[in-house]
Amino acid sequence: MYCRLAADSIFVTLESDGLYKCDEYIVALNGAIKNTAQEILIIQEYIQQWDDGEYRQGVRNTLRDRIFRLQSMKDDIIQARHRFNQSLFEKVSQALQIEMQRTTTRIEYEQDILRTYTGNQQVIQDRAARIVEQLTIIQQIKETEKFETLIPLFSRYLYLKRLLEWQLES
Repeated sequence: MYCRLAADSIFVTLESDGLYKCDEYIVALNGAIKNTAQEILIIQEYIQQWDDGEYRQGVRNTLRDRIFRLQSMKDDIIQARHRFNQSLFEKVSQALQIEMQRTTTRIEYEQDILRTYTGNQQVIQDRAARIVEQLTIIQQIKETEKFETLIPLFSRYLYLKRLLEWQLES
């Protein structure tokens, strides 16, 4: 995922178009937070050693504010990325639901045909087993709530769909 940062918004997309990956921004912000924290530690040592503590406390407070801003930017990127993932997941799920409904209808039709088919029983059993597996995967896809689960299930679904189509052709 790629991010475009603006003063008051974060735009997340799958297209790179000269943008940086969101993870790269997070790594850079983590580095900036770490460096600023180290600067605060150095300033704190100076505050304890020297009499001009009032000036250095102002510098320390400015650095502390910078850490809060950097952390806020990082949190905003993480939240924007999460919202993008949720939105994308919902859209993909909706598209898959339509495909799954078509496939379920086709499979039900095929099961009716297989019941009346009197040819090679091993072919019928193999095809029926794949159809049952595909229906199981369709149900799992309908119930999934995470991309990490959806992608392997959908890959298996596509494999079975192609396999069943290939068996029809041969």
